[in-house]
Amino acid sequence: MTTPSPANVIFTAANVEVNDVGQVVVTDPEQDPDTGDWAREIRIFGEEEAGTSTRKHLLTIRLHGESRVWIELGAPAQQF
Repeated sequence: MTTPSPANVIFTAANVEVNDVGQVVVTDPEQDPDTGDWAREIRIFGEEEAGTSTRKHLLTIRLHGESRVWIELGAPAQQF
């Protein structure tokens, strides 16, 4: 996983609604060898396009933290 360049837009809080979700992928935490920080991604894909197994990439949320514990995810009775 590579660290993206800083963006010119900074959100302090946001609510995002994503429709027509077909798949959600949560990556394993990985430690950046240069900074020691931890990162993981939540990747959201759309439904399969008709007649193919291709899914449109809708959104990626990248989580960063100084500790692996800070980017842990939990939900009751979920599989990921």
